[in-house]
Amino acid sequence: MAGQVLAKTHPGADIVALSASIITAQLVMIGIAAMVGWAIRRGIGRKKIFLVAFLTLPIRGFLFTLTDSPYGVVAIQLLDGSRFLSKRGSIVASGSPHSGPL
Repeated sequence: MAGQVLAKTHPGADIVALSASIITAQLVMIGIAAMVGWAIRRGIGRKKIFLVAFLTLPIRGFLFTLTDSPYGVVAIQLLDGSRFLSKRGSIVASGSPHSGPL
């Protein structure tokens, strides 16, 4: 949806901004994966990790309502990388990404 807004309000900048959004979100996921692994080894429970991950979703949605700038969209997409917290936490806690719901 952010891509549609960018395409409408900033023709030509949408491709660059969306590419940057994807790349930055992936780079954040790398850091998040390391942090979740560290947290799990330190005994921080998966419920706390899930709570942090799920709290970023409404914050991200609210921030999108405040901007239509390509730079703002890329910055907000950094929070998209935090979704990986919930995925990584469930994989680490269950031992397998295919072991079903927790």
